[in-house]
Amino acid sequence: MRKLIFLVWVLLLPTSVSMAQSVVPLEAFAQKQKISLVRISPNGEMIAFLRMQDGKPLVLVKRIDGPMISGANLEGVKPSNIRWASNEYLLLTVSNTGYDIRFRAKHQRSEYYRTFSFHIKSKKIVQLLKYSSAKLSTYSINLGSIIAIDHETPAAYIPAANKDHELDVYKVDMKKGRGIVARKGVRSLRKWVMNSANQPVVRVYHFQENGDFQIQVPDKKWWKTIYKKESELPPFNVIGLNMDETALIVNTTTDAIPFEALYEMDLETGEWGKPLFQAEGYDLGGSILDPYTNLVVGVSWVADQDEYHWFDPELAALYKALKGALTGSAVRLTSWSKDRKKFILSIAKPGRQVKYGVYFVGTKELKIIASARPILDTVVLGKVT
Repeated sequence: MRKLIFLVWVLLLPTSVSMAQSVVPLEAFAQKQKISLVRISPNGEMIAFLRMQDGKPLVLVKRIDGPMISGANLEGVKPSNIRWASNEYLLLTVSNTGYDIRFRAKHQRSEYYRTFSFHIKSKKIVQLLKYSSAKLSTYSINLGSIIAIDHETPAAYIPAANKDHELDVYKVDMKKGRGIVARKGVRSLRKWVMNSANQPVVRVYHFQENGDFQIQVPDKKWWKTIYKKESELPPFNVIGLNMDETALIVNTTTDAIPFEALYEMDLETGEWGKPLFQAEGYDLGGSILDPYTNLVVGVSWVADQDEYHWFDPELAALYKALKGALTGSAVRLTSWSKDRKKFILSIAKPGRQVKYGVYFVGTKELKIIASARPILDTVVLGKVT
């Protein structure tokens, strides 16, 4: 596994050595090229990514071994995520800052999140749930939370509050952006959890007025409560289902363990087990869900560099082998094809910027495809102390 083949080809425009070595004013630095959100398509043949060019965000699509095939200018909004809905569509989550209607008298500014579909061939962009607005609450400032994707239809599952302030789950098609209610919600519902079949199987309820916090699961024609507690704030974070889909994974601290740890909550009884994972001396940075199954496959935290623990045995074995081959580098599995034969990696060596690469499992070949910031390619970065 240590014998990786490194071949370089670049997604970005070339950057000269003299430019990289010159001192760049801070205000100009932000305008320089930057690549992020690199995602591989389900069939493993294309890569989508965000490129900042002269201060403008561009979403671009490229064949792994070929030319650019599509793209769009996202100027005027702030892109926060890119996901593949199918081999024909991308899902773009963006935001803009505006006044929240709930706090207009106080001039409270809020971030409004929306999701758009982008058709690779026609380059058509469609706002999801735009034509369902008559059903939605005027207070819905977040329509960018995608909790599952049907890659076959394709369709996205998005929670949104209706006129009665009940958080429903909408199944939204890519072509027209229209949504149908896949699962009805109730008031004070905070979160839905989906299983590998894209079915809502857990809902999290918190009524702020009396602190009533509940975890509920389907029970014949209705829902039953498996966990209940009175708490002014939600007592823990609900992440998703474990690999066996028998337990809910939650993130919290306890008196015995002051740093964050992951626990499993049995879906039948609501009982907690021993800590599933904890990074001794560190809080956890985030959990990783498989984009094709919705299940929790890993967790990350920040020590001297980004670290990862994988619950999925296949991903754990691959990560261990890559870390062994790329000694001293921070390695991240950022995206993978549905058959898990191709992976997008981000690789950061001490004193050097992040590089992106495609790893081919069958041949154990790694192709470096881009630098996060080409302007820094020949610069050794100083250590922050």
